[in-house]
Amino acid sequence: MPRIWIVLLVALAATLPAAERLFDAGHWHASIILPAKPEPDEWYAAQSLAEWCERVTGQRPEVLSETPGRAAPTLALFVGQTEAARLAGVAAPAVEGDVAVRRVVGSAVFLLGNNPVATRIAVGRFCEQQLGIFFVQPGPQGAEWTKLTQVGTPAHDDFSPAFRWREFSGLNEVSADWAFSIGLGHAPAFSHAMNAAFGKKEWQEDPTLFPRVGGQLHEPLLGAYEPNPNLAHPKAPEMGAHYVRSFFYDHPEAFSAPFGVNDSVKFDDSVASEGWYRDRPVRTDYLIGFLNKVAASFWQPTGDLAGEHHAIGTLAYMQTLRAPSVRVHPAIFPWVCADRLGYGDPAFATQDRANVAAWAQSGARRVGVYDYAYGAPVACPRVNFGPLTAAIRATHGAGAQGWYAELQPLWAFDAPKVWLTAKLLEDPDRDPEELLRRWFAAAYGPAAGSMRAIFNTVGVAWTRDAQKGGKDQFLRHFQDERGVFVLNEAERQRIEIDLQTAQAELDRLAGNAAGPHERQRARLHQFAQAWSLYCAYRSTVAARLAEAGDMRSIESDYLRREQLFNHRWGTSGVPVRWSGFVAAAGLAKPWGSEATDAGGVSLGPDRALVEPLIDLAPSRHPLITWQSSGLHLVAPAGRLGPFPIKGLLDAGQLLRVTLTGRPVADAEAVTQLTLRFLGAGKTQTAAINCLAGGGTLTVAVPVDATRAEYEIAFTREAFIQEVSAQRITPAHR
Repeated sequence: MPRIWIVLLVALAATLPAAERLFDAGHWHASIILPAKPEPDEWYAAQSLAEWCERVTGQRPEVLSETPGRAAPTLALFVGQTEAARLAGVAAPAVEGDVAVRRVVGSAVFLLGNNPVATRIAVGRFCEQQLGIFFVQPGPQGAEWTKLTQVGTPAHDDFSPAFRWREFSGLNEVSADWAFSIGLGHAPAFSHAMNAAFGKKEWQEDPTLFPRVGGQLHEPLLGAYEPNPNLAHPKAPEMGAHYVRSFFYDHPEAFSAPFGVNDSVKFDDSVASEGWYRDRPVRTDYLIGFLNKVAASFWQPTGDLAGEHHAIGTLAYMQTLRAPSVRVHPAIFPWVCADRLGYGDPAFATQDRANVAAWAQSGARRVGVYDYAYGAPVACPRVNFGPLTAAIRATHGAGAQGWYAELQPLWAFDAPKVWLTAKLLEDPDRDPEELLRRWFAAAYGPAAGSMRAIFNTVGVAWTRDAQKGGKDQFLRHFQDERGVFVLNEAERQRIEIDLQTAQAELDRLAGNAAGPHERQRARLHQFAQAWSLYCAYRSTVAARLAEAGDMRSIESDYLRREQLFNHRWGTSGVPVRWSGFVAAAGLAKPWGSEATDAGGVSLGPDRALVEPLIDLAPSRHPLITWQSSGLHLVAPAGRLGPFPIKGLLDAGQLLRVTLTGRPVADAEAVTQLTLRFLGAGKTQTAAINCLAGGGTLTVAVPVDATRAEYEIAFTREAFIQEVSAQRITPAHR
């Protein structure tokens, strides 16, 4: 009797509709079908889908392209804007941003978006929902799944996120595929670009289009770091419209043209401040007045001058961050820039939400928020889930429709931050605790509780740091070696204990070497190595501050650790460069050498030489004080130089620049020394953060360098006594 039932069940399975059996009996019945001429992102989407199908089932489905005039198969996974989708009446809504759909028509499954990147999102959602894949982080050990013996027909699906645009920058091809799979996409163009409209050609035609800075007309030389052009010039709107129109001619598929202010706090001398915001003078009305005139002209070649389907993307940044008091043309698309890790401070959160809301009510049809979610450029795990959630909810509630963040990830620390962001940008009302519970369970299995405790400790430290920074903070500890001390010693020790517990929890499963436990141990190992690198760097910085130990040996040991970590884990992220945050003391005399003078300044006696080269960011209370012992400077930020280095350069030389200074009262102050080599159309730089006011930078002269210069930059406060440069010529090879 049992044998009869088995025969009947097999017969019943054979009669199931084909649409119920995308995969079974060890075989994919459904092929993956691409358009005859796929977009690159459609092609990548199909390859990614085939790879995940193979991982989950052990068999790879065939990937084919449609052939004109040949009927498409009735059982297939159609990816992108296929002819079969058109004939079946399947399309994603033609709306702004990213929308993705999954539709089943008969035995055909259609995965597509309203743009090629959105198609990659549609594929990622099929993998999550139908193949059971949990995308934990990028990389070969970055996902969780269980083997499937059968894949049936999926349900319909619609992806229409709360934030129309969602993007992290600083991703490579490996991590970008992961990002698309969890629902992130691309933002439209909006970056620094005044320099593109007002460049060398325009300077030759009419120098008065450029700003007077300190009474002198400024010739464009620095690209996106130029002082902003003379936007009040009668011809400036015409020049701006020409640039925007040309951009759309060159990029007819573009939604917006980038036309943000340059990455500079310098404006024409005549531009008065409209007040103060975040301890900076405000020049938003000046910018918007100019952009309004551009938007009122012929800026869009298809005639979409109201900006219904196109936009002029700009930046609410630094001195143009505060919302304007003048009405904004609907076609202008501002992106409001802030480091929203600062939401750990209630006053910061209140101020930022109000400013985003004011921009949303300014007349602009669309508003985006621009964030700084840096991972690797900060020498400490930089994750705080509470402020992250609060910032997404607050800015969406204030009217933001786009979200963009600079990242440069260190995935061992940053993966849960990025995954949670993606899911909240889709729906800010989701429960972050439930989302994080799922992520940590997938990432670390039995060690989830201990690893979540580690990230909670990190979050407490960053909340404390945000409250120390206050409502006007910006990019705390970016490329600053003192970022290692965001975590206090008690917190560091607590994380050590939790990490040991997590390792023990997974070690108990050492007998099960396959499947999820193997991948979870690999992720825990990656985190442990990143944590070990952090601890080694912390010890290096502490030794430098205490002037204790053989720094040549200590720094060389740390550099070896950093290189090994990058070699092992840098494929899907960006290399860690914390060693660049400190002076390369170990390079002082790599062989027998003699020193020759290459020029320098003693800042006390040489005031007439130095003062014209001082550039301070505007502030309510700037301070330039010349004393017999040196120069004291106080401002939000400032720069001295560049100072040219005398004499001819030889590729067989080293250049050593030494800054002598004094410690300052402001514990948050940072002084940076930069050495710049120029020649053969290239510029190469090296930089250090100076400790206790002083530091030495020693660098080999590049082969093609013809001249060199050095520059001093600082934030908040600096006291500089002397800067000197020396050429170090090897006595022998």
